[in-house]
Amino acid sequence: MRAGACGPALRAWSEKEGVLFVQAPVDFLAQLVAVRVHLDACTAQDGPLRTVPGTSRRRVLHFLFAPRHPPHGLRWHHAA
Repeated sequence: MRAGACGPALRAWSEKEGVLFVQAPVDFLAQLVAVRVHLDACTAQDGPLRTVPGTSRRRVLHFLFAPRHPPHGLRWHHAA
């Protein structure tokens, strides 16, 4: 998120490692979809996710799907 965004719906601003964060309004949060994939041992019969060795050190992949343009003048710090 970026400085300069404003509105009464934006609250609980914080900065972590030089990046600004804000508590988004509920109507915006309702549009988000979060997916977590846990990389645990399984067999070929379990339908495993194939990954390149060494690319997932935490054994968990976390994806967040959201609207490209957030409201209130906000913008994503990292977007794909």
